[in-house]
Amino acid sequence: MGQFLDMERLGEERTWRHLVQQLGANDQCREVLVASNGEHPERKWRNLGESSKAVFWTPLIEVDGRRLYSAHNENCEALRPQSVFECMVMDHVHIHQIAEEMNQSVEAEEWGDLSPTVSFFHAMLKRHIEFEEEILLPLLAQRYASPRGPAYVLGSEHRWILTSAAELEELVRQQGRPEIIRSRTRALTTYLVAHAAREEDLLYALVDAQLTSDERKSLVTFFDDMVSNR
Repeated sequence: MGQFLDMERLGEERTWRHLVQQLGANDQCREVLVASNGEHPERKWRNLGESSKAVFWTPLIEVDGRRLYSAHNENCEALRPQSVFECMVMDHVHIHQIAEEMNQSVEAEEWGDLSPTVSFFHAMLKRHIEFEEEILLPLLAQRYASPRGPAYVLGSEHRWILTSAAELEELVRQQGRPEIIRSRTRALTTYLVAHAAREEDLLYALVDAQLTSDERKSLVTFFDDMVSNR
């Protein structure tokens, strides 16, 4: 799993140094999440004379004027998602990367660094779940028509996740008690891992199976467009 780099916290020089180390001379697909504000980081990257190192920037989410990007090397370009499964699993990876950064800040008691990370985490969850609720779960419900079937169960889990993430974000913003923040963070991230596994085992493969190749690609494109416009 790649790193999460907050340019505001690390400063530009350290951010670029980490980026070169992670994405530089490497013949494998490597990705880093970069939180930036202001100018698009690709312009700054080029201004530093780093344009010879091919780095591709994909916007993921914007929160309070700050945008989160996926920065990846050219070896990832051949691995672009071609199915709902691949697309949503990649988004799970991004969410887990942010969750890992959040957990590290909590365990290190770096409370000043936590608030923007939790905000990105909550926003990514909302965007991800919105797509599943509006597009994917109705397709699953067509396959399993039971009112208490898998679509109902996953929808109930979504509500718990979003409620917990919102409560955690507010708790961090209000500078709540560290032991409560630590407990809530652990509970939410542990639950999220199990939830993601259920979706990957059931939801995405079943949706892909109901769609033609062109329909799968159209859905992936729709998700990419939704992400880019956030």
